[in-house]
Amino acid sequence: MTKKDFEFIAETIRYMPSHSPNLRAQREACASAFAARLEDANPKFDRARFLAACGATVYNTFDATAFIVAYEAGE
Repeated sequence: MTKKDFEFIAETIRYMPSHSPNLRAQREACASAFAARLEDANPKFDRARFLAACGATVYNTFDATAFIVAYEAGE
């Protein structure tokens, strides 16, 4: 994959609807899932940079799925 491919994916995620907590959580989960797979595809992949480009606030190895489950449970 090229840099343009990574930028395209990040831009697409960044423009996902995020006007409610559930939609923001979905965007976070999507960004995190893509980051995990893209790390496998490119050893030089910068997860924090990608997530920032996605507009996500998940910058480390945060498990977005666990966040969504906790959020929906009201925790």
